[in-house]
Amino acid sequence: MLKKLSSTRPNNFFKVNKFLSLQNLEYFKTAEEISKIVFSLEKQWNLKKYYSLDSYNSLCKETMVEQLYLKKKGTYRAINDKISNIELYKSSKKMKSYLLGLMLTQIFWPSHYKILKFYKKNIKLKKRIKFLEIGSGHGLLSKYLVDNSPHNSGVICDISKQSLVLVKKILKSKKNLNEIKFVNQDFFKLNRKSKFDFIIMGEVIEHVKNPKVFLKKANNLLKKNGQIFLSTCANCAQVDHIFHFKNIYEIQKLIRSCKLKIKSELITPSENIPKRLWKTEKIAINYCSFLTKK
Repeated sequence: MLKKLSSTRPNNFFKVNKFLSLQNLEYFKTAEEISKIVFSLEKQWNLKKYYSLDSYNSLCKETMVEQLYLKKKGTYRAINDKISNIELYKSSKKMKSYLLGLMLTQIFWPSHYKILKFYKKNIKLKKRIKFLEIGSGHGLLSKYLVDNSPHNSGVICDISKQSLVLVKKILKSKKNLNEIKFVNQDFFKLNRKSKFDFIIMGEVIEHVKNPKVFLKKANNLLKKNGQIFLSTCANCAQVDHIFHFKNIYEIQKLIRSCKLKIKSELITPSENIPKRLWKTEKIAINYCSFLTKK
């Protein structure tokens, strides 16, 4: 995959190769595992080989265009032009490309890999749990949670049918697959009386117009001693981001306003530049945390 990247997009390859040169064995095990999943999905969906790499390159280009728009206009294009993301989520073709490209960012973008590593390190829960994932996306967060314990059960909810299809394919070999319910629905319309030990919200709240209502509903579904894993970003422009966090403080303030407490967190910029330049350069800052009830 790296050899193909070097011949198609040398600039992207240079950044990835520089990042890889600093990694240890743990990284390469994760990268190999995710690469195998990507190649397997290409075959199952009858896509050409390296379709996922083309999708990744397109995502990188799209991200650059949207970030330049943010620097020029001070907001996201989707917000300014009132662009709906529903068309993207309902399109099987577009979502396949988007999800495969997004999966590769987990091992090619330093900030995304750091968050994935932080998540895997902190989900080593010993007891059997009932979990809820809101917005499954690339499916890796549910995969690693189920890998951690074959006895976990839960609900995976996503507005995109294609995303749920992908997660099912990733989890198809798991013994407890019949203990997991897949719900193709908007989370705002999800009606569940039972509460959960663990709730996953990976890169979701920047995709909704009212993240406070979204997070409050998640808190109401959380058991007293449960945890929420939340990841999002500030100044991170994408075609389907419709809420603009201008800094990490705004995210932390939102969390506390929803009566949640930050147990641990990770803040990682998309570019390796000094913190004093983050605001002026409008650098995308990735954020994640484990939250508990106050």
